[in-house]
Amino acid sequence: MKPGENRLGRDASHHAKNVLRLEPGDAVELFDDAGNVGTGTIIDSPISEVVVRVDAQSHAAGAGSPAIHIASAVPKGNRADWLIEKLAEIGVARFTPLATERAVVLPEGTGKRDRWLRIAEEAARQSGASVMKIDLLTPLDKVMAGEPGLFGATAPPAVPLLQAIENSQASDAPPPILIGPEGGWSDAEISKMQSRHWQAVTLGPTILRIETAAMAAAVIARQARTRNEECGTQNESKESSH
Repeated sequence: MKPGENRLGRDASHHAKNVLRLEPGDAVELFDDAGNVGTGTIIDSPISEVVVRVDAQSHAAGAGSPAIHIASAVPKGNRADWLIEKLAEIGVARFTPLATERAVVLPEGTGKRDRWLRIAEEAARQSGASVMKIDLLTPLDKVMAGEPGLFGATAPPAVPLLQAIENSQASDAPPPILIGPEGGWSDAEISKMQSRHWQAVTLGPTILRIETAAMAAAVIARQARTRNEECGTQNESKESSH
C-alpha cells in the first residue's frame, strides 16, 4: 500500500463490492501485512477489482505492540479456524502450525494456509491489528533450532507463563511460545526442548484445549511484555528527571 492509487486484490475487491456494497465515492480504510493503515476513497470499481485513492497513511493500532509468535499443534475441524481468527484479533504477529509426534491434524500443502490467511486478513480488518503471518506446517525440531523460547507443560518444573515472560531477557518481543497437541508432548520431545534450554511454562492447573491454551498464552504474552515496556519507560523518565 502507498499514498495515491491502489488496486485491491481479488478477495479484498470481492469483500468491498459484494459484501460491504461499497461504490465509487465511498470512504474506506485499507490495511496491509506491514501494519499500515490507509484512509482514502474508492475512485473506480470495474467488474473484477476496486481502485482506492489513499490520502493518508499511518500504523495499525497493534503495529507497535510486542511481536508475539505462537507455534501450536493444530486443533480438529473448525476449531482451527476459530484459533486463527482469535489470535489475529489479539494481534499475534506470527503463527506456526506444528508437526509433533502426537499431533492428529497435519495440514499439508498450501490450501489450509491460504484459508487461514484469508481469515487472518478479515480479522485484521475487523480489529485494526496488523495482519498475522502464518507459516506452513513446520516440524517441531525446526522450530526448536531457533532461539530458545517457552513450551506449555502441566508438570514441574514448569513455571507460570507470566513469570517466565517477565523474567525473559529479550527486550524487543516475548520469546516464542509452543503449544502442544491434546495428547501432550512425548518424553523425547520434552527432553530435546529442555536440552536446548527451552523453558517449560504453565497456564494453570487445568487441562486446556489447544485453541484455549494458545489464545490464553497470546493474551498473557502481550500484557506481560507491554507491562515490562511501560515499566522501562517509566524508569527512563525517572532517571532523566534526576
